[in-house]
Amino acid sequence: MTIKKPASLTLAMAFLCGYAHAQAPTLQTAVHNAVQRAYAASVRIFPYDSVTNMQTGAPFSGVVVTADGFILTAAHVCEPGHIYKVNFPNGTSVNAKGCAQIALDHIAPDVATMRILPAGQYPFAAMGRTDAVKTGEPCISIACPESLFNPLPTLRFGRIGALQNEKGFMVSTCIMEPGDSGGPLFDLMGRVIGLHSAVDTIEAHNFEVPVDLYRRYWTALQHDTTYRAYPTTMDAVPAEDKADSIRYFTSLKASAPALPRALVSLYSNKSGRAAGTLFGGRLIVSKSSQVGDTVWLLKGKKRMPVHVIRRDKANDLVLLEATGTQEGGLPLLPTAALPEPGTFLWTPVADGKPLQSIMGAAPYEVFKFFSAGSLGAMCGRNLPLKFTMVKPGSVADKAGLRAGDVLREINGAPVKEAMDFGSQLMGCWPGDTVHFVLQRGDSSFATSVVLAVRTFDVPNHASEHVAGGFSKIRDGFKDKVFSHDAVVTPENCGGPVFGPDGVFCGINIARHSRASVLVMPASVIYTFIGDAAVTR
Repeated sequence: MTIKKPASLTLAMAFLCGYAHAQAPTLQTAVHNAVQRAYAASVRIFPYDSVTNMQTGAPFSGVVVTADGFILTAAHVCEPGHIYKVNFPNGTSVNAKGCAQIALDHIAPDVATMRILPAGQYPFAAMGRTDAVKTGEPCISIACPESLFNPLPTLRFGRIGALQNEKGFMVSTCIMEPGDSGGPLFDLMGRVIGLHSAVDTIEAHNFEVPVDLYRRYWTALQHDTTYRAYPTTMDAVPAEDKADSIRYFTSLKASAPALPRALVSLYSNKSGRAAGTLFGGRLIVSKSSQVGDTVWLLKGKKRMPVHVIRRDKANDLVLLEATGTQEGGLPLLPTAALPEPGTFLWTPVADGKPLQSIMGAAPYEVFKFFSAGSLGAMCGRNLPLKFTMVKPGSVADKAGLRAGDVLREINGAPVKEAMDFGSQLMGCWPGDTVHFVLQRGDSSFATSVVLAVRTFDVPNHASEHVAGGFSKIRDGFKDKVFSHDAVVTPENCGGPVFGPDGVFCGINIARHSRASVLVMPASVIYTFIGDAAVTR
């Protein structure tokens, strides 16, 4: 006769042995613990030419799962025998070689491995069991979305939505996008349970390669080959020994703290609705590019005029003042320091419950790419620098610029190097005026061009077709920003973001991409308000 242990005793023993906690952890504590275990092994990877020492392709993600440097990733980004550069979060950079991939078609099962070439001891993460995963179980993504240009991984939190779809992928709500491919999905014990593969247009639909596939074909995946059918050599997959912990973690929830009444709704003549954050009963901070010069504060069916005090173009901030004192608002004294990455955040919305998210990374400078002003002309690389192409219908074309025109000055600065053209333009925003001195034949002349909004050919990729789209100004801010994974539409940017205990952390400044919303930190907001008070 087998005597079963009470479930409570089994659970307590699991936590005492596995976590050394005196009491079972909260969801927030469990997330922080998992990140500490898993972060160091989550790597950024790109194709690499070891002869020229050059990156040769787009970056993607992976995870190291053995001390000697064996990496799990996705087949659609990794080829057997190819050389890659692997970048650890601690700054270590090493070469790796693609090992095997299982690619039955262009979609599934998307299994691939690689091995770090220099012998050594590397940070690694443990592997879990997909068979033991529960629907609704919390999970964490630690990967490197390409659009952020951040060399460090970004965290995202979610739950398991389905154990298997029609293609055999597990489905999670951890939002991913290009660059995350091959990156790890962890359980709350910091174990790899899936690898990022693909997405749907709905942010909650993210498809993961089950880690059990790597376990089952572990021996076959050591060889440099592409399998067009599942390998015949299979390994035994060990049984799950953490089932009680998984059940416990699946039951955990994170409840929003009491949040200050600081969210306001604005309407302007420029782009319709926008969110704002109320300070001291009268001052409102919002996203400048979302707010025109004629602005109203919306209260139910009433509209109250507010006036613009100051704009900060470099950070896309606007400060407004209401005509009368409003209820609620945040104090004008700075709040506590920002929480650490992996902390739950909350974004109040006008028409529902606050949006839960997780802080993805510490504040960092977001390179201006999507938000740069557009001229519609290209230059060569040789001096004297000439326009090699002027796009028909562009602002450059309408201003009379022609291919073959020689650039002598840009905004008063002499053109001495080929890079002067790009560096000058990348500092400009849509709507900025750029002054040129050009030479055409034997004649020199000056002209000015107002830059347009930069447009892109939208690829047929689900990550580019999210509901509501992206903010027009979504990178290149003067100050450092941080990311989180709430689904905030552009018209809801400008509203506040809160952390534990309702502490103000900043305002949503941009819907940057499918997986990331950027936040301007509270310290920058308070400095902006303070500078305006000094100049008034």
